[in-house]
Amino acid sequence: VIEQPSFINDLTGLENLKLLASIRNVATERDIVESLEIVNLKDDMNKKYSKYSLGMRQKLSIAQAIMEHQKVILLDEPFNGIDRQSVVAIKEYLKKVKIILLFIKYNAIIYLG
Repeated sequence: VIEQPSFINDLTGLENLKLLASIRNVATERDIVESLEIVNLKDDMNKKYSKYSLGMRQKLSIAQAIMEHQKVILLDEPFNGIDRQSVVAIKEYLKKVKIILLFIKYNAIIYLG
């Protein structure tokens, strides 16, 4: 997950994730909606990506990694612009499902196993 994710501006967050899921056939619609719920973006999933704030764009990028059931996630400044409550929820979820999490912050790599 990169610091400045790019999705298709004219699609909603949900549509972007559905498109990505269809390319690799790695997630069901339920997986997608659950990932949006985990990152506290479910209420905004039908909003156009072009209307998303920086924090919402970051959340969508993290939701993509979650929906794909990755075993290891590398995040580059992942919580930039994300509210504290969402950061806590995301970290708790990642620990619960035992995803190996590496993230880059201020030129340091931090491991959260």
